[in-house]
This record gives sequence, C-alpha cells and structure tokens, in this order.
Amino acid sequence: MDLHQPAIVRQWANAGLAVYAGLRPVFNCSGTMWLVMLVGASAIAQETVLPFIGTDTVTVQRDREQPVTYNGRILDISGESLILQRSGITKTQVFRVSQITQLTFLRSSEFEAGLTERQVGKFSRALRHFDTAIETELRDWVKRELQAVAAKTCIMMGDRDAAVRRIEAILETDRRSRHASLLPLVWDERLLSEECVSGVASDLQQQDAPAKRLCAASRLLNDERHRGAAKSALIRLSDSSPPRIADLAKAQLWRTALLDDPMELSRQLKTWQSELRRMPLDARGGPQYVIACGLQRQHQHDQASVAFLWMPFMSPTDEALSALSMLEAAHCLKASGRVSEAATTKRELLSRFPKSSAAATLRAEP
Repeated sequence: MDLHQPAIVRQWANAGLAVYAGLRPVFNCSGTMWLVMLVGASAIAQETVLPFIGTDTVTVQRDREQPVTYNGRILDISGESLILQRSGITKTQVFRVSQITQLTFLRSSEFEAGLTERQVGKFSRALRHFDTAIETELRDWVKRELQAVAAKTCIMMGDRDAAVRRIEAILETDRRSRHASLLPLVWDERLLSEECVSGVASDLQQQDAPAKRLCAASRLLNDERHRGAAKSALIRLSDSSPPRIADLAKAQLWRTALLDDPMELSRQLKTWQSELRRMPLDARGGPQYVIACGLQRQHQHDQASVAFLWMPFMSPTDEALSALSMLEAAHCLKASGRVSEAATTKRELLSRFPKSSAAATLRAEP
C-alpha cells in the first residue's frame, strides 16, 4: 500500500490516532467479479504543538521486502517525498510517498472532531473544525494535509468550487503536491450542471491558478464555443505543469478522442492504458473512467465494467461521477450477459448514491 492510494479516514479511538486506509483492487473473475479492498496507507493528524521525537511512526515497504516501521518526527511531506527525523539519529531520512504503507501521528481535538462530524454527514460543521485546526497548526505540511481533508469534504457535500480553492491553497506552498489529484474535474458531459465544477472562458487564462485552469478546461471541453480554447489550455498544462497536473491534463485530452476521433480509438486505448499504469493509484479515477468509456464504445464490455467500477470502489469522493460509473458498469455487465451482477450493481448504486442523477436515470429505465 502507499500514500498515493485513495484514502478513507479510520478512527482508532483507543489509540487516539488518525489512520487512512488505502485500497488496492484484486479482481476475481471466477463467477462474480468483485473488487477486494485491502487495508493499508496513510494518516494525517497531530496536536497543535510540535510532537516530541518518537511520537510519529512511518511504515515503509520497498519492492517485495518486508515492511519496516521507523519512529521519529515527520519534518515535511511535500511533492512525492516524506522527510523523517529518526529517533536517536541525527541524520534525516527521505522516503518516497509511494513506499509508505502506514503513517501515524497525534491529531488535534479539532481534527478529530471534524472527522467525527464528517462521518455522520455533518459536512459544514466538519469544515469549521478543520479550519480551526488549520489556524492553530504550526507545521506547513500538516496544514496542507488538513486542507486536503477539507477539500474532500467539500466534494462530498457537492461544493466542488470550494474544493478547488482549497487545493489551489495547497499548491501555493507545494506546487508538486499529490493532492492535485483530488481536483473534481468533469469527466463526463452528461452530468448535471450542479454535479460539476464551474468554469468560464476567462478561467482558462489564469496562469497563476493551474488548478482552476484545469477544472475550467474540463468543464468547457464539451462546449463547442470554447472547445478550442479548452483544448489549448490542456495542452499547455500537460506540457509545462508538475506531474500530477500534467497527467490529469493529458487524460482530459483523451476525452477529445471520444468526441472527435472515434476511428482512432482502438489504437489510442492501448496508449492510454499504458499511461494509466504509471500513474499513482489515487490519480487514476478520472483517467480510468475515460478508458472505460472507450472500451464500452469498442464493445469490450467485460473490460469496460471493470474499469467503470474503479472509481466507485477506489475513489468514491465525487458521488455524482461514482454513481454514473456504477450505472455504466451495470449496463456493460448486462451487455456481456452477466445479468445477475448487473442487477446487484444497480441495487448498490441506489443504496450508495440515491440522490445522484445516475440514480434518477436508473429509476426511469424500463
């Protein structure tokens, strides 16, 4: 597991720690195809004063070696790296975020309260707690992590524009931040307006706000009046931005092939799938969705159903897109003759995302 994987906060009441659980897919194609979630990954929390050396723990797994846990004090998490001051050792140690399977440290009472409120769906109250925690936090890297948690909360409550502003704040002090992958981009033009981030033509020119530019381009890409400008903005972002932003911009450009160049789709799908495999797991949701749409158009329904199920099980923060992914997965399962699994997927959609436009579409189906 690693910190690139999507995170779900788990509360360890007895330990007083915040631990994120990462998810990794395992596909079992005998009978029913399911996603098995293996628990791992990162944590974000702390008190409002710097912890003593030894209060933080980082578990690292390199390649196929056994996991090793280090104690000490986390000095920074930025870009794709974590810097740890080891207990009893003067020299600091740098780990790739992708190597980390578990990370724990003390969290503030405000952080804990925010997580509790979010768990029961009280998003506005959760945000107030997170903002209080940010104001009293002394370490910049923890502030960024708190902003990321708050951004995810904004997406969960449907305020995607607020999430973009918070991610922009993260990028101001860490332009290579992995949290850029949280941006609630538009990956399907069929979503309702209220289920999408906003974007106007002038946003495409905001050179000092890459997150806003990227979101606006994703929103305007299907608008014939602005498609050319949106595509140009995406090309510039893919050529000159840090990796996380660049990868998302490139994947957004895949959508133009679905819109403009269906004859080349078969060849391009192989290229996209190759590019997807090198992306961090928590950056794959939207790109995987585009690939699923391409596979669906090629009538590769089994593969498409697997690809559509990635987002609702691995990166379900954006409920509108996750719901649409489940609906399309159900359609693909039915088309491939897996009627029972299609019915199960539809029931799961109605249970998990009852207020989504995809759920409304499903209810209206004969």
